[in-house]
Amino acid sequence: MKTWILWMLLGLAAGWPNEARPQLLLLPDSEPPGVFGGGPRKFTVRWRNDSDQIAAADIHAQLYQASSATAASVGQIAMKRLQILPHQTIIESATIEFPLVKAKTRFLIQWLDATNRVLGLSDVNIYPTNLLEGLRPLTGRKPLGVFDPQNQIKPLLLAADVEFEDLPKENVLHFAGRLAIIGPFPAGNSDSEWVGKGVADLAHAGVAVVWIKPESTSDPAPEPAVYPVRFGSGTVTVVRPRVVSNLAEDPRAQLNLIRSAQLASRPDLLSLSTSQP
Repeated sequence: MKTWILWMLLGLAAGWPNEARPQLLLLPDSEPPGVFGGGPRKFTVRWRNDSDQIAAADIHAQLYQASSATAASVGQIAMKRLQILPHQTIIESATIEFPLVKAKTRFLIQWLDATNRVLGLSDVNIYPTNLLEGLRPLTGRKPLGVFDPQNQIKPLLLAADVEFEDLPKENVLHFAGRLAIIGPFPAGNSDSEWVGKGVADLAHAGVAVVWIKPESTSDPAPEPAVYPVRFGSGTVTVVRPRVVSNLAEDPRAQLNLIRSAQLASRPDLLSLSTSQP
């Protein structure tokens, strides 16, 4: 039943045979976006008018849980007037109330016009709001060390009930925990010299470190977005800011932060397995 209903929705979105296609075309994302559940979230879509005339329609939407056995509707999105010039593509956003979930869950947004004709489908993954709890097993029941000059991570750790300790500039070696996160930093950061030494000191002391390193303006040489480096008995996972940008709103950024912490704590995760061809 589940598969049949999903194919029916996709068939409606594509248009039945011999039925004229609408002027408004919903352009698909390269991959399903991810959002947090449990509240209103801004969802962005792209519309295209491929005709030679102005396309106008009153758009509303229906939210379906794709993993449900009956693809049940779980919410409606209010109607909005849309008008697009000939051969123009526009970006529109809608505020959608996404439900709370306990694990990553796939949903479908069905976009309709005023006559309830289906114009397209958007695929979206909804995530639970407590993802950063995944940092706890890596801390060994000790506080997580944090140097967060922009105060981006600490509010999220508080919300996830993850215990942390502010790292001082003066002597980071006073930190007795197992995992530390350094950054992100504002543009034009003046702490680069201290930060590099502090990261190295922590790692040499056996601390696993996630270093959200600012993009270099003086050295344009390309570097991986995420890579671990051994320092003494510890490991530093160097992370580019774009990998963890918009931590408060993007669940994939939080998952990237957790994965980076896992690599710092267990660099063997990147080891090649000799048991596989």
